[in-house]
This record gives sequence, structure tokens and C-alpha cells, in this order.
Amino acid sequence: MRSRMILPASNVGSEIRPESPERARRPGESVSVSPWAPVGTARLLVFTLDGERHALEVARVVRVLPAVLVRELPGAPAVVRGVFMLAGRLVPLVDPRQPLGRPGRDLRLDDVFVLADTGQRVVALWVDADVKLRDVAEAEIHSVRDAVGEVGKVRGVAQLASGLVLIHDLERFLSADDEGLLASALAAAEGGGA
Repeated sequence: MRSRMILPASNVGSEIRPESPERARRPGESVSVSPWAPVGTARLLVFTLDGERHALEVARVVRVLPAVLVRELPGAPAVVRGVFMLAGRLVPLVDPRQPLGRPGRDLRLDDVFVLADTGQRVVALWVDADVKLRDVAEAEIHSVRDAVGEVGKVRGVAQLASGLVLIHDLERFLSADDEGLLASALAAAEGGGA
């Protein structure tokens, strides 16, 4: 089981503390963060997608990296924009805009990749550069399934002082069909020397 999350490096020693919720990471900043929140709170990695705020549970996050060049992955589902190598392994880059019905866009130098564990594999989510850690009281997190039934990839909504944040369910982010296509595409790429 993972006990730390690593954010990108350059100013080692500078920390992003959940106690200072509005402080965004500095470009290239590095910090180790415990995924375990105080009792009665949930630790979230909050990020933006085209101006809207979204989050993942920190326990699912492996690492946050600056964007890198990605290569096409033939046969991958539409949600996968490509792959990149990290520590000798191919990592699929998932664009969360597509399943949310948002238009795609080109990769920018200030974008960020959030490496996260879906339960099946580690993927990189392509997000905007505004990444923050937040400890949120569990009472401020509301299940959207209870309120409106099945809502796809959203696990809940957190009410923060600065507005609502959608919390994504990574286990459901890729459909079973997408997961099958991705597994086949990765196997072909690894076998073909991609």
C-alpha cells in the first residue's frame, strides 16, 4: 500500500500543506504528502479542467508530473490521448475532458499529468496546471448517487468555501470496453517496442 504522493520537483523543501488550502503548487515544486487525512476529513487533490474544479482522493494519486510529450497509441479508446514512458513503463494519458463531454484541446506546456491508480492500472490524467491539496470535512462531501442516481464517473461533490468540486471515481473512469481496448493497445505497443 502506498503511503506517500510525490508532486513535481525543483524547490525541494517547499511544501504544499493541506492546512493552507488556497496555495497552489509552484511550477516544478516537489513535496511528499501523506494520503491519510485527519479523522473526519478526506484529503483531496483538487485541479481544474477548463476553469471547473475537480478532485481525486489523494489515496489514489501516485504522482503529479509536468506535461511531457506523448506518442499516439494505436487501437486505444478515444479517451486515451497517447502514452509516454516513465521508469521504463508505458503510461496511458487519459483526457478527462472527453468523458465529461468537453471539447478536446492541444497539450500546453503548463499542463499537468496526475498519475493515479484506477484499480486496474496507473494512468495519467491530463489536467490544467492549477493543482492543490485540500482536507475537506466528510460532512461537506455529498454523494451524487444518493441524490440523482447513477452519474457515471463522479463519486461525489464537495462544498468548499470557494465553491463546488466534483470528485471523480477512478475505478469507473474507463468503461469495461475502454479498459479492454487499452489493455490490447498497450500489449501491442509493448510487444512492438513502442
